[in-house]
Amino acid sequence: MDTSVTETPGELMRQVATHLSSQFKDVTITIPRKTTWRHIMHETEAALADKTEDDSIVLRQSRTEAQRKHFREIALQGAASWTDAKPTTTSGVFAPGKFISTRYNTDSIALPKPSTSRTRKEYIFPAEEYTSPYPVILTASANERTLPMVKASLVLRGVGHDDSIMAQEMPNIGMLWDTGAQSTIISEDLLSDDFTKYLAQPAHDPYRNKDATRVQIDVRIALSNTEIEIDAIGYVVPKEQIPYQTSFVIFGQRQCINSIHYSSVPRAILMAKGRDISEEVWGEFVVYKYVNDLGDLISVGDVEETGDSGDEGRAM
Repeated sequence: MDTSVTETPGELMRQVATHLSSQFKDVTITIPRKTTWRHIMHETEAALADKTEDDSIVLRQSRTEAQRKHFREIALQGAASWTDAKPTTTSGVFAPGKFISTRYNTDSIALPKPSTSRTRKEYIFPAEEYTSPYPVILTASANERTLPMVKASLVLRGVGHDDSIMAQEMPNIGMLWDTGAQSTIISEDLLSDDFTKYLAQPAHDPYRNKDATRVQIDVRIALSNTEIEIDAIGYVVPKEQIPYQTSFVIFGQRQCINSIHYSSVPRAILMAKGRDISEEVWGEFVVYKYVNDLGDLISVGDVEETGDSGDEGRAM
């Protein structure tokens, strides 16, 4: 991953302004209308001198107009019928997704071997846990903590509005990693009032329907072996549409999970290999390569064999 960016002073100051607008909304400075940029910077630094928040900022390389156009096109794909899209068929069968490729013939897959009596006993749930006679509608509750989570920092922007200082920063949040989510989803109640009003402006109407508003998201994710940055289009939806009606960011497939070559190693596998790993840890996500928003393949440095690092698992 690049450790530096090359930008004009104006672009660097714009990114700093975006960060300051998000972090220090309660701070104001009185300054003459006619002044110098040096004086403004001096007064700004003085006004923030007593702030104890982390003053670090992650700068991003600005996109070219061609790259912005590409993002706008992605955000507009199927905008008129996001919720009415028809899944394609595979071999004449209704298919809501795409099958993985295999290195062997899967035309005829044998039935699994019967489980042992011990296994059956281990996976039998007490009858009182079933509150409905219709198993098809049973879902895991949020308290079961089935899904893996990752730590991440996000910046949300209006589609095609890279130059605006209006952005929503979401630093150091827990993000659900859900391979079953078609796209990345952000609960609307996580946004500030200012950014919510900003998204309600007519300029964002092309990227909105009755269920969601599409936004640009810059994501920096902490995986087991390194941090990576992903840029994508995500959906802002009402909290009521989030599974469990809970305030979450759900990291989904499009431009996100399906852009990352990684290994997921659940805690059960790590324990079976002799690892001493906390019950508070889902397991490991080890990233090898990923594709950025420009279509470039980014390789992570030397990666240890998954699950053999020898370090005790810990929650991030």
